[in-house]
Amino acid sequence: MSRADVKRVILDEALRVTGAYGGTLVNVIDEQTLYMVSAAGYDPSVGQTWQRFPMNPEYPVVQAIQERRPVFATLDELRAHAPGFAALLQPQTRAVAAIPLMARGEVLSGLTLSFDHEQAVTPERQAFLLTLVDLCAEALERGRLHDAQQQARERATALSEVSRVLAASLDVQETLQQITAQVIAHVADWCAVYQPGEGGAQLSAVAHQNPAQVQRLHALLERFPLTRRPRARSPG
Repeated sequence: MSRADVKRVILDEALRVTGAYGGTLVNVIDEQTLYMVSAAGYDPSVGQTWQRFPMNPEYPVVQAIQERRPVFATLDELRAHAPGFAALLQPQTRAVAAIPLMARGEVLSGLTLSFDHEQAVTPERQAFLLTLVDLCAEALERGRLHDAQQQARERATALSEVSRVLAASLDVQETLQQITAQVIAHVADWCAVYQPGEGGAQLSAVAHQNPAQVQRLHALLERFPLTRRPRARSPG
């Protein structure tokens, strides 16, 4: 099962097993931004509001990710210590659990669960939630390893096909077009090849997984050309 498949299952199962009425799964984009991978149980507007959001330390999931520890809080505790976040909660929320999904010391994702009763975050329930999250993290790590192995196989296949193309034709333009086709078939969504020319690199071949986007991509790359030449390095 791929990592994307695992993420879809994790949130659905977490809500079912814990009795949470809603939850989100987020990934870290960079040091300033989080991205919501999926959400369930909330008003549709939540998905739009929280699609991308800043690393505000007042948010429990941000604390969980940055400090690499679970955060459990009742509504009263959130109102006292994180009033800005508390004001954004759904009306039925009475408690929140935010837990980092970790493997090999790395945060893979952040899971947030919303409950309509405070008993959901008592010490006994916290232990159960942490056990559940450990299982989720293991599944997510297996999904990541599956994706890495799949990508490695695809890269190897692409290199093999490119080698075959290079040996099969002496027509430069035809060869470049076939190479870009192999790259998007196995490695990337789109590909562009540049060759040295007067004034800088010249766009020679473009391919996109969606044929309808090739012309648009070509125009975009022509509009923002590569003009810098590679610098020759001095010996030593």
